[in-house]
Amino acid sequence: MGCQTCFRGNGECDIFEQGRWGTTCSANCSTGCSPSAYERIYCNKTSGVCVVGACSPGFYNIDCTARCDVHCRTDGNGKRNCNFLTGVCRDGCEAGFYSDFCDKSCGENCQGNVCERTGQCFRDLGCRPGFYGPTCSLNCTTTCTDDACNIDDGMCDECKKVAELQTPLCRSAVPATVIRRSVTYVLPATGISPATADVGSAPSTYVTRPPPFALETAIPVTMATRATRHVRSRAPQRVRDSEARATCSNTCGRMTLICDSCKPGYNGNQCESRCLNCDQGTCAQSTGTCDLRCVDGFYTDTSSKPCLQPGCLSCQRQSGQCVTCKTGLYGTNCDLNFRCDFTSGTCTEGCIDGRFGPMCERQCNQTCAGSAKRCQRDGVCSDGCINGYYGDYCQHACADTCTDNTCDRKSGICADCLQDRTPLCRDAVCPATTTGLYCNQTCPQNCLNGLCNRYTARCDACANDWWGANCASVCGNCMGDKCNQDTGACASGCDDGYYSLTCTTPCRYSGCQACDNLGECVSCKQGKYDTLCSLNCSDKCLPRAADGRVYCARENGVCSEGQCVPGYFRSTCTERCNCNCGMNSLSIRSCNIDTGRCTEECEQTWFGPSCDIRRPVNCTNQNCNRTGECRQGCNAGYWGARCELTCTVTCNDGTCDQALGSCLECNKPNPTLLCRDAGLYGPQCSLICGKCSPMRCDQNTGSCSVCQNGYYAGGCNTPCLFANCDTCNKDSGQCSTCKTGFYGTRCDLSCSPNCAANINGVISCSKDLGLCDEQRCRPGYWDTTCTIQCSATCLRDSAGNRICQFSNGTCIVGCEDTYFGSECGQSCSAACVARQCGRTGVCSAQGCVTGRYGDRMRSTPYRFVLQRVMSDKLPGCMLPLYAEMHRMSERLLWKHMSEHTCFRGNGECDICEQGRWGTTCSANCSTGCSPSADGRIYCNKTSGVCVVAACSPGFYNIDCSARCNVHCRTDGNGKRNCNFLTGVCRDGCEAGFYSDFCDKSCGENCQGNVCERTGQCFRDLGCRPGFYGPTCSLNCTTTCTDDACNIDDGMCDECKKVAELQTPLCRSAVCYPNATGYFYGTNCEVRCPLNCVSSCHRYSAKCDVCPAGYWNLTCNSRCGQCSINVCNQTTAVCLGDCNPGYYGETCNTSCPFPGAATCERLRGASVTCKPGLYGQNCLSNCSRNCVPSSGGQITCNKLSGSCDSQQCADGFYNPFCTGLCENTCLLVGSNAFGACNVTSAVCLYGSCPVGKHGLFCEYNCSSTCSNTCGRMTLICDSCKPGYHGNMCESRCQNCDQGTCAQSTGTCDLRCVDGFYTDTCSKPCLQPGCLSCERQSGQCVSCKTGLYGTNCDLNCSA
Repeated sequence: MGCQTCFRGNGECDIFEQGRWGTTCSANCSTGCSPSAYERIYCNKTSGVCVVGACSPGFYNIDCTARCDVHCRTDGNGKRNCNFLTGVCRDGCEAGFYSDFCDKSCGENCQGNVCERTGQCFRDLGCRPGFYGPTCSLNCTTTCTDDACNIDDGMCDECKKVAELQTPLCRSAVPATVIRRSVTYVLPATGISPATADVGSAPSTYVTRPPPFALETAIPVTMATRATRHVRSRAPQRVRDSEARATCSNTCGRMTLICDSCKPGYNGNQCESRCLNCDQGTCAQSTGTCDLRCVDGFYTDTSSKPCLQPGCLSCQRQSGQCVTCKTGLYGTNCDLNFRCDFTSGTCTEGCIDGRFGPMCERQCNQTCAGSAKRCQRDGVCSDGCINGYYGDYCQHACADTCTDNTCDRKSGICADCLQDRTPLCRDAVCPATTTGLYCNQTCPQNCLNGLCNRYTARCDACANDWWGANCASVCGNCMGDKCNQDTGACASGCDDGYYSLTCTTPCRYSGCQACDNLGECVSCKQGKYDTLCSLNCSDKCLPRAADGRVYCARENGVCSEGQCVPGYFRSTCTERCNCNCGMNSLSIRSCNIDTGRCTEECEQTWFGPSCDIRRPVNCTNQNCNRTGECRQGCNAGYWGARCELTCTVTCNDGTCDQALGSCLECNKPNPTLLCRDAGLYGPQCSLICGKCSPMRCDQNTGSCSVCQNGYYAGGCNTPCLFANCDTCNKDSGQCSTCKTGFYGTRCDLSCSPNCAANINGVISCSKDLGLCDEQRCRPGYWDTTCTIQCSATCLRDSAGNRICQFSNGTCIVGCEDTYFGSECGQSCSAACVARQCGRTGVCSAQGCVTGRYGDRMRSTPYRFVLQRVMSDKLPGCMLPLYAEMHRMSERLLWKHMSEHTCFRGNGECDICEQGRWGTTCSANCSTGCSPSADGRIYCNKTSGVCVVAACSPGFYNIDCSARCNVHCRTDGNGKRNCNFLTGVCRDGCEAGFYSDFCDKSCGENCQGNVCERTGQCFRDLGCRPGFYGPTCSLNCTTTCTDDACNIDDGMCDECKKVAELQTPLCRSAVCYPNATGYFYGTNCEVRCPLNCVSSCHRYSAKCDVCPAGYWNLTCNSRCGQCSINVCNQTTAVCLGDCNPGYYGETCNTSCPFPGAATCERLRGASVTCKPGLYGQNCLSNCSRNCVPSSGGQITCNKLSGSCDSQQCADGFYNPFCTGLCENTCLLVGSNAFGACNVTSAVCLYGSCPVGKHGLFCEYNCSSTCSNTCGRMTLICDSCKPGYHGNMCESRCQNCDQGTCAQSTGTCDLRCVDGFYTDTCSKPCLQPGCLSCERQSGQCVSCKTGLYGTNCDLNCSA
């Protein structure tokens, strides 16, 4: 009754009314369910679970039928709220109760009768006097005088102080005069003025009847009188000199008497003054400033002044303003009186800020918000809690605070995490592109989609081309522009031309397009091939259509397109096609790429596969094909494929058949005169043959073997005897065959024109009888000679022709009306209505004329019928007015029978009465037949089949005699209906049954035990968990985590989604990360191991990827000394090489020889040595004379020890730098030997030491050279004075000072007397000259005793 719609198969509710549930929607949803948005209650149809997923206040459980405990605390609206699944009270418990469900009572000794949710009494409230323990259930062991004790150990806290500090609050405290003889207490609250205090009173006396808390406010002084004097004079108290020494704590100045330090309670240079009114009695030696606070009632640094207001119990140290008031007072100046109950002391007008309790004796919790720390009378904080705390009393630290350190007062959780999850919620995700505690910072610019971690700013993923926590590093040349965010490793490989983990290293060879992890070529760039991709593909390869560039196979240079540019062949397209190949339509010579065979015909005069063989010489027009066969035949006189044979018998024109070598014309039936022996006979072949066929006759007699058509006789020269003969007897001339259209012995008769023509439109017939050859006639004729017309009563065809069978004249289309028979030659019987009958003469459907029956109506059975009816032999035949038949006259009865009587063939009843059937209408119709509109039952006269075509409810079969199956479902009227012909249940089956007849049981694994009519379980209900298939008979192959699977294939539907959309419901689904990290487990609820770079295996927790340097299942083991710091996650085998000094698959073993820099990966044999070492095991030292490499260290060849730098220190040579240069080479620095070429030992630096020359500076320069000479030319750099020439081999002659130019011999100065020219080589021209002019030789001065121009005159004596 609660259904809106129900299933047709089982009647269960499909859609139910609000507030109802159950198979028939007869159960009511719990009233505790929370209403939907439309204020209606809905619950799960199967389980009754509330749909909204929440209960109304006061209720819980999945169906909201349980009530929250009555002791759950109500909210602001007076509602009790508890968790809708567990029933845990959401707003805490009422006073006096605790536990999650508030069903337990707090201990009776808890102060205020309240306790924590655990049942422990609130620590800040404590226990009733006399009790202690977590639940205040234990009796105090020692109590203070107020009966209180410590809640943890049951001891009086006051008694735990040192004896000197104990107050009378401790029952066992000793009076102060016993402990400190000089100390008493002045009680300012007693009303006794310091000025009037009894100076003579006993020093140990306490004021009688002290007011409350008097001991706490007492002022310690040395004596009452001194206290009185101190208060009055406010002057520092000094001690006697005899006491001064006693107040130093240790030593004092030998001459100054200044104490190094004072005993507690004293100050001053000589510790002569007492610290007054200081808490604990200590103060600074130099200033008297109290170390701690002032005792109550005093202020200033030295505690020398009483508080400004008399009502102050304590005051602010600097200002003197009241901090606390004396008992009974309150207000800023402590000048107002409290009001309390006279009898009980209970405060009647509330408590001042910061206090609570009946007598305002307790302090509000310091975690209450506000500077005043206000709370209600029961201790509940009035203004909320300070940041970080929650609860009524602000007694709990927040479990999860907002970013402003606040949390929900009730739950202790950040309120923003419960609602909109704003940035105030610590685990909320920041809006896109933002990060930071307050989501007010911007994510790094290269984060994918601007998303990053809220607290670390680590990008969730990087945009293309970037990596690193903040995506600040540029990826290498990664394929797809993506690399691992943590390592920069390229996940999809490198772009062309690069390798290494990060794809930053160029391939080792410039021709590489892609290379392996060692930089070796894997594929070559366009146009390159070979192992190193250093060879060029042939430029004759056919370019690729896509880009027009040439490519070839890396291994062998084979062209990639498998084709060459026209004119070239071989797989590498390196050979040119033969120039004799014919040109194609593009005027290009082309050939087969593999064989070089020409693809077109050869140039004329050439043949062969490659057109490299000259043509045969006897081809007509020199034209032959590729195989050398002549295409246009042979020249006259030759035959054969290549015209290489000479004709033996030729035609009259000298030719013969190229294939046979004979004249073909002679083989024709009627050869022409081209044949040498055609149509001629006689000794000289001069006579012409007759009409022979072929045109050849006996050479002697001229007789023919066969004559041509129309001729006969031996020589075939006589025409046949009759004109229409086609051929005739060779001997008699009688016609053998006639010309077309004629027949007869003489071929003088014409074929019938009514014969059908052949496909050429020609009429022909047999020679002897004139029978039509086509065996067909023109329309309207028949017979073998087509001379007989078809019957005039044959029915015409659509073309208006009367057509009949060629062989017998049978009308093909039919007969004209009123005629029948094969040739339509007989008239229909007059007894047929309108004389209409069939081809056999049987009257047509219109029947017989009145009074006749039978096929041709030649009998009249009416009387017979009448007699049978009248004699009641046919009791069920229906006649008009049958019920009154006995009163009818024979005439009247005859009339009715003629209107509706019996069958014309046998006189059986035509129609039966209602309820009757059979030949004589004597059988009763089934009572299961459905009545007609008039309420009567009718059935078929012949079969008894119900006429209405329906049965009464519960029956079926054509005669409604069978009952419907008992498992057919009943209709609204309780009737079982089934198809009246088949018995198929019309309204379906009862629950648990199926088939058309509801005679089969549904499979036991169908959900709800109901199934379709076919036996297949309802798809919308499905199978019981673990089963699938149309009848739920198959075990699931893979199930979801809830054991369900798809009804069709047995697979978990969740697992069919694309991987990114699968939830943990799919057992094989990957656990996807959320904002807090990666997870694994059946429900993806466990966090992946800490070292996983990203995700881990859902069930084994095996990390998918380890960070660089780590391996194993959870990535918590370090890789060995791997060169790229990456190893196999399972085996720890390093992916690259080992770091120098290590070997092994995991690179964990140090090389066995300490001198090895690197060693062989598997065996540890040294591969390279450390600088300065060489040898198989790196045990030998390189020569110290090797020049260091660019790294500043000496290295040498590992095997030979030769210097890697191929340079030696000056003074040494050979590959090992162990040979000494000649000591005659030019010295450099402090070397004992000069520098020479490292290979040849030839001295370096271009010149030799002074005085040396030669390749090895082994020869001495000329002794007349002043310094050095050319190393190979021997030319002196300069000459010693007096010499000149390249090698200073000539002396300077007649030069003044003896010096001259090295190259010319020209004297540097003048010539000696008596000589001239540049080289001073000639004597002056005149013998009397003492000196002469340098160029001309003319005298400049004369020898002694001579004078004159030529110095040839003697001086006067």
